[in-house]
Amino acid sequence: ELCGGNVYGNPGNLSSPAYPNHYPHGSDCKWNIHVSGASRIRITFHVFEVESNYDYLYIGEGGTVETGLQVFQLTGSEIPKEIILNGEEGWAWFTSDNTRSFNGFFFTYEAFTDEYVPGKFCSDEDMVLKPGSTLYIQSPNYPGDYYSNSECLWK
Repeated sequence: ELCGGNVYGNPGNLSSPAYPNHYPHGSDCKWNIHVSGASRIRITFHVFEVESNYDYLYIGEGGTVETGLQVFQLTGSEIPKEIILNGEEGWAWFTSDNTRSFNGFFFTYEAFTDEYVPGKFCSDEDMVLKPGSTLYIQSPNYPGDYYSNSECLWK
């Protein structure tokens, strides 16, 4: 079972190791997602069930797990809302401890170029910051021009 590596394609999908069966204990999987021809990546979760507060899926944009920006830290069994990443590169990093395991996750991703929807790309909703990490806030459509009449609020 492939655990990590480079994934290409548009659209594409990713799942936890052994999905739809339980993922193995001690998983440490890092995927780099590459799409082309668009300004963003849309991630849609279809399944999400990992051990809450012990097993995590981190999602980020740009570069790799080591060099990119972490955007989301996901755990538990609630299916996450749609995730939008800036640019043509994103990444996912799945870690599990050595106790319980579950069915894991399955998501699809696709590249797209969007039209501005007020508030869609500049909200602090669902933002999770890992203790000791740095928070970067950027204008909508960064590094491109921000949209006319943008109004963003982060708390």
